[in-house]
Order: sequence, then structure tokens, then C-alpha cells
Amino acid sequence: IIVLEKLKPLIEVSSEPSTPLGRLVVILYNKFGNRNDKWSKKNIKQKIEEHAWPIDGIDYEIDRLVQWEILTFQSSGSLRFFPERVRVVEKNIEVNEYG
Repeated sequence: IIVLEKLKPLIEVSSEPSTPLGRLVVILYNKFGNRNDKWSKKNIKQKIEEHAWPIDGIDYEIDRLVQWEILTFQSSGSLRFFPERVRVVEKNIEVNEYG
């Protein structure tokens, strides 16, 4: 018997994503005027920098998303993002005014 178990990362993002993977997924998921099949590493980094977020670690995280088939390389060399392979769960939390 062969059992294939595919583990998917869980990313928790508050108002500002604190990890490179969180920043990457926020940019890809929200598209920001881009088509899902026309991403480049340069374009992704530019969008991240437009949010004043650091781009450290983004190349590694792009490679991870390619490995997980959330991003795939097209014959043109561009990257295609599959938003249906990402699930966004929003949770409302109560914030105590006094900390």
C-alpha cells in the first residue's frame, strides 16, 4: 500500500503579514490588477515593495509555492497562480481596548 499525504502550510496573517510566505500569498491572492497567469518574480517583488513590505525570503517562498503546485511555470516563462488552491479564512476577534 502506498499512502501519499500532501501537507499544506497554515499561515496566520493579522492586519499585516509577518512572514515572507504570508506576504507572497496576500499579493497573489488579491491580484492587484494582475492576471493569475502573468506573474513574474520581478512583478511579485515590485507589488510587495509597493506595500512597504520587505522582500527577503520571497524567492524561496516562490519556489515553495511552485513545489506545492500553487504556482506553476507557463511555457512563456511567466508564473501562473491557482487561487482555488488557497483557502482564505477570515476570523473576527474581539480586541480589548485596554490591551
